[in-house]
Amino acid sequence: MEIQPTYEYAEDVLAAALELITLDGGCTLAVVSDTQGGAVRSPGAMMAVARDGRRFGYLSGGCIDADAALAATQALKSEKIAKQRYGAGSEIKDLALPCGGAIEVTFIPLIETKKISQFLCELRARRAVSFEIENDILIGSGRLRVEPKLAMRIAGKGADLLALSRLAQVAGYRVRAQTPDAESAADLQRAGLCVEHLTTSNDLPEIEDDPYTAFVLMFHDLDWEVPLLRQALEGDAYYIGAVGSSRAQSSRLEALQLAGVKNTDRIHGPIGLVPSMRNASGLAISTLAELLSELQTHHLKAAA
Repeated sequence: MEIQPTYEYAEDVLAAALELITLDGGCTLAVVSDTQGGAVRSPGAMMAVARDGRRFGYLSGGCIDADAALAATQALKSEKIAKQRYGAGSEIKDLALPCGGAIEVTFIPLIETKKISQFLCELRARRAVSFEIENDILIGSGRLRVEPKLAMRIAGKGADLLALSRLAQVAGYRVRAQTPDAESAADLQRAGLCVEHLTTSNDLPEIEDDPYTAFVLMFHDLDWEVPLLRQALEGDAYYIGAVGSSRAQSSRLEALQLAGVKNTDRIHGPIGLVPSMRNASGLAISTLAELLSELQTHHLKAAA
């Protein structure tokens, strides 16, 4: 099963814009350039709009997207940058925002690919992009910021591994599932997921964990847990978590310390915002909620 892009992420929106420019000769990139008060999206949120009004991305919770798409097609026809304010202080009185805030959207007609390609390459290389809109063009530095998609590396077996991997896949994240179990590998492959079949704990595949990666251990097996967690702790993942009870977590940390592994305080466990979940789907949702909370905290600290 192939999961289509959700277009919630700048990477997917920019890829759509690049395709529209290549195939249709242009598109408009609508960008949330400012917000005041409550707003569903952050500054930097994007929507690519085709000449025929098709849109890829989201600027709100549905309040203004249709009108923004219309304004985007007009900007592309005129080939001139435009701005529109929605919500408090806007001249458009019939599009009030229930949140009570205001959103400023800048419409940038695009007919060339250079800057879009540069931004897309940066995001695919797992680097955040800061940009600004000046003199009718995008420039590669500024107060607006978009970040790479969340990546998840999930090692384990059974229903817990499958549930979390599928949930992350549907959310549009990058998913790398690892398992030593042939049956679990087959289940993951049937779900259309990228699977690495682990064969020996002494020769693990190289990792590519970065500050936008979460590593989650979804099984109990000390022969695998110690080397997998040791490897994760040597990488740059912002979140490292392991399934199990408080007792299982204590045994795991003791085994790691006996093996000479340091920085074990980075390992979250028991994982999940909701304690003691007894089914795979509930555990997956609880775990994903926790690592998203940690991601927000991590990035707020980095920006401080």
